[in-house]
Amino acid sequence: MKAIVLESQNGRSIILAEDGTIRRVRGHYASGDRIEWKGGMLRLRKFAAAAGMAACLMAGIGVYSYENVAAYAAVRLEGNTSIEVTLNRRNRVIGVTAIGEDAEELADELRQRTGEITFEEAVEKTLQRMEEEAADTPAGDTLTFSVHTR
Repeated sequence: MKAIVLESQNGRSIILAEDGTIRRVRGHYASGDRIEWKGGMLRLRKFAAAAGMAACLMAGIGVYSYENVAAYAAVRLEGNTSIEVTLNRRNRVIGVTAIGEDAEELADELRQRTGEITFEEAVEKTLQRMEEEAADTPAGDTLTFSVHTR
């Protein structure tokens, strides 16, 4: 962008750009000189604004993934139907692993609702399935909870 130097002192000049804006730039020029000006600080400000927005976006993604995607705990429910449920910090089920062939159907059912089902709902569904299968097995079946936090 072309500009005309209006005043210059102490290594800085005041210019009138062709778009009508008055700018303060580095450099010592004689008053009345026509110079080619690239608008350096404006580019730096735009870059700084874009970098700031990118940093905020990355921080937001990090917080979201820390709360919702990252595994916080794994709870293993062992009985006649055994599964392992992986939880996030919001107590939502984010993963289900069947332990044994008899738990595959339950695990598939829970996997379909991954992210929306809470731990309590998953335990209720597992206990209900265990009660249904307990009618077919002898009395004295035990239930074991194992919790592993990360």
